[in-house]
Amino acid sequence: DDGFETGDFSKYSWTTSGDANWLVHTYNYTGVYSAKSGDIADNQDTELSLTVNLAQDALLSFKFRVSSEANYDKFRFYLDSNEQCAYSGEGLAAPWRRLSYPLSAGSHTFKWEYRKDSSQSRYSDSVWIDEVRVSAP
Repeated sequence: DDGFETGDFSKYSWTTSGDANWLVHTYNYTGVYSAKSGDIADNQDTELSLTVNLAQDALLSFKFRVSSEANYDKFRFYLDSNEQCAYSGEGLAAPWRRLSYPLSAGSHTFKWEYRKDSSQSRYSDSVWIDEVRVSAP
C-alpha cells in the first residue's frame, strides 16, 4: 500500500516520466500526501508507473481526482499497457473516486498518465492519486 506518506516516492520503485515528473503533494484523500501529475503545457504528458510481481491473485485499488478541460485533457490509467479508463472535465470541486482491478499472479505494470491536447487549460489541469493498494481479492 502507498498513500505517499513518506513524503516522496521511496516506499516502492515508482517511475515518473514524460514532459514533467509527478510529485508528492499535500492535497490528499487521507493522510498528509498524495501523488500529483507533473505541471505540463499543451501537447505534453506526464506519467507515473509501478511494476509489481505477485505470488498470488490480488486486487489493485486507488483513489483519484481529476481537474481538467472536459473531453480534451485526460487522465488515463493503464494496466499492462492496456487502457482501463479515461477521465476529464472535473471542476475544482471534483470528488475523489475509487477504482479497482483484479490482478492475476505474476508481473503487472500500472501506469497513471495525464495528457493535454493542443490548446486551453481549465481548472487545476492536474490529477491526484492516493491510497494505491494491492491486496487479497
